[in-house]
Amino acid sequence: MMYYSPATGGFYSEAVHGARQIAEAQTAREIKAGKRPAMIENPACTIPADAVQISGERYAELLAAQADPAQGDGKEIVAIGGKPMARDRQPDPAERSAARRRKRDRLLAESDWTQLADATPSGGVKAWRDYRQELRDLDMTASDWPPVPGAAAPGSVS
Repeated sequence: MMYYSPATGGFYSEAVHGARQIAEAQTAREIKAGKRPAMIENPACTIPADAVQISGERYAELLAAQADPAQGDGKEIVAIGGKPMARDRQPDPAERSAARRRKRDRLLAESDWTQLADATPSGGVKAWRDYRQELRDLDMTASDWPPVPGAAAPGSVS
């Protein structure tokens, strides 16, 4: 029996984590009479209470979807409506912002030469100064970039 817990985002197996229910102890008389034992919660079971049962086939499908992108879809497993579903990975906003900041810093560094006293960048020094200010004022959550002024000089921003 396989289970998925929305709270932990993990999979659980009765073989590893203990059966959720066990048979209640019976007296010799009840056993002799052929009485079925009552099923009770297993105190040794470590499967979370919110875990939902899934089939072995569904478990295999989810693991295949989560596999390395070279071998599968590279999806993440999330709880939707309390059940496990595979979906495309969602980029972390903090990671996206950090990547955007790194690109902005690289563009600023690559355009430093345009502010030297003897520089003659295409587009003019003022256009490059304005461009660099736009980079410094950039919204790290947006996706647009200010246009690079003029044609790129050798060794500059491309």
